[in-house]
Amino acid sequence: MVAIEAMSFGVIVISYENLIGPGELIINGFNGYIVNKNDTTEIAVIINKLFSDPALLDDLRSNAIEFSKKFRSQAQVDQWRNLL
Repeated sequence: MVAIEAMSFGVIVISYENLIGPGELIINGFNGYIVNKNDTTEIAVIINKLFSDPALLDDLRSNAIEFSKKFRSQAQVDQWRNLL
């Protein structure tokens, strides 16, 4: 849930690959990044890439905010209503 909350504020989430969790929320290169476990070099490359490309940073921020909206309480209620 921390990743969704961060995304809702436009924070770009960079997470290590796990069997469950972040991979279900992060679309690599769209609303954040998933990196190989313990690959600090890959994290550094991504951070440098984001700082050197403001347009990419803005795109990912916008995508993260938009993606997080489907996890808002009202969105969840609406999904249940449609299902029932």
